Amino acid sequence: MPSPQLVLLLPKDSYRNEDFLTAASRLGVDVIQAKNQCHQLADYWGLEQMLALPFDDPQRAARMVREQLGDALPVAVLGVDDQGAEVAAAINQILGLSANTPEAVAQLRDKYRFRKLQMECRLPAPQVVPFAGDEDVSAMKLPFGFPCVVKPSRLSGSRGVIRVDMSDQFVDAVDCVKTILRHEASVAESSSVLVEQYLPGSEHALEGLMVGGRLRVLALFDKPDPMEGPYFEETIYVCPSGLRAEVQSSFEQQVETVCRHAGVLEGPVHAEARIDGATVTLLEVAPRSIGGLCARMLRHTLGMTLEEVILHHAIGQSIDPAPASTGATGVMMLPVEAGGVFDRVTGLDAARAVPGVESIEITARKGDRVQPLPEASTYLGFIFASANTPDEVTATLRQADATLGVVINPLLGVDTTVVS
Repeated sequence: MPSPQLVLLLPKDSYRNEDFLTAASRLGVDVIQAKNQCHQLADYWGLEQMLALPFDDPQRAARMVREQLGDALPVAVLGVDDQGAEVAAAINQILGLSANTPEAVAQLRDKYRFRKLQMECRLPAPQVVPFAGDEDVSAMKLPFGFPCVVKPSRLSGSRGVIRVDMSDQFVDAVDCVKTILRHEASVAESSSVLVEQYLPGSEHALEGLMVGGRLRVLALFDKPDPMEGPYFEETIYVCPSGLRAEVQSSFEQQVETVCRHAGVLEGPVHAEARIDGATVTLLEVAPRSIGGLCARMLRHTLGMTLEEVILHHAIGQSIDPAPASTGATGVMMLPVEAGGVFDRVTGLDAARAVPGVESIEITARKGDRVQPLPEASTYLGFIFASANTPDEVTATLRQADATLGVVINPLLGVDTTVVS
């Protein structure tokens, strides 16, 4: 029997490419790689044969796949991260493959449309105000007071998300978000600036898989560090979650409700929520899996990689993940704390020797230009740890991080800045 054939959309700068390709190889899935880079350079760079697609133009990308594959249709087209979700939906639709529609995916990817979905479903949601680029921000009248949050409608990973505590900060925050959007060609035309109420409470995340319109929860994460602004830097994820059962249930039900209402009935979803007492308010539900290398922390929880779970589902195979071990697991994302040119991370041997640390992956490359939030789009690396309890995992991650130093050179000059 021939291996199932799958088109994987692999952005050239995605953390996830290698892990998805490894999972496909392990499962015996025949992969057609589709990338947003010039196919004529594939041989020169030593890359596998691939399709070169414009990820910023989903409809054109879909037509190109149709022309290049002809009648040799794959079983599915899958985006490995946020950038490829809408492209995959468009290609699947044009090829006549069973998948979420582009409209369904777009409703979740756009944060303003997502807020409207929450309201239509009568779920808790902050008040939100969108405004056009030519609107006089200084004269804007908000229906709610400070603090509030200014954010773009189409970026991920906390990029451009800024807490504003007083009117004097408001115009600067909006200008900052507009500047970020002007430099982000892939969403510049489709994204707007939103202002919404600030939500108090702790932040949590959910990893799941929609199967036939029902949510299958794969993991619930706690974020031990307070996410209070002015920027909302992702740092530590740990699981299992310590949330009360009824709060977990509310979180899960809300995610399934908005997915079904949007029409996202199949595939991976990653959700973020603020929880204040017993009140769960979704921040976003993305039609993709968790970003960065964070999925690697779930190997123990699932008994296989998250990518294997997603690929099993994509090719129509049922799967029943079985935990490989008990206990807790977690990841720390190493943020960029100063802008400049990345040089190196010091103290790695000492950090890797901390009991409970499983691995440390430095993903930034020497010479990379890096920026802190709110402009940042990448992390410097990831620390993975496991222990008996989530609190022990958190302590392990913090201890390992405390041994590290980051050397970032300024863009001009020769002196270095060391950020611990």
